[in-house]
Amino acid sequence: MLFNTDGQIIFTLNKNNEVVSYVQTMLGDTQVFDKQDDVISGTDALEVLHQHGDLKQNSKIINTTLGYYNLVSLPSSDVYLPVWTFEVQHEKQTTYFLVNGLEGSVINTNDTQATPSEEAK
Repeated sequence: MLFNTDGQIIFTLNKNNEVVSYVQTMLGDTQVFDKQDDVISGTDALEVLHQHGDLKQNSKIINTTLGYYNLVSLPSSDVYLPVWTFEVQHEKQTTYFLVNGLEGSVINTNDTQATPSEEAK
């Protein structure tokens, strides 16, 4: 899960980059919807981001990830959508942009400035 501490595995490495321990969290009960939709391609998601005007001139895309993002939190459940995440560097500042993988729309969130390194892996 992107930008989320549920349902992830965090590895602790020693100085030789060997795994010495890990912590695993769990989402809990899940329900899969019967309807299946196609996810847009990464290229199409990048085009959406460009057309939305979010990419500044001389920006560099550092990483692209397809994951799930919690778009709706309800008291009884959470709803996760497939999203394309773009890690973009511009003038030494890194920003994260999310594109809805089903609708092809840019998701505006306050989390886009956060570093999802532990959460996206």
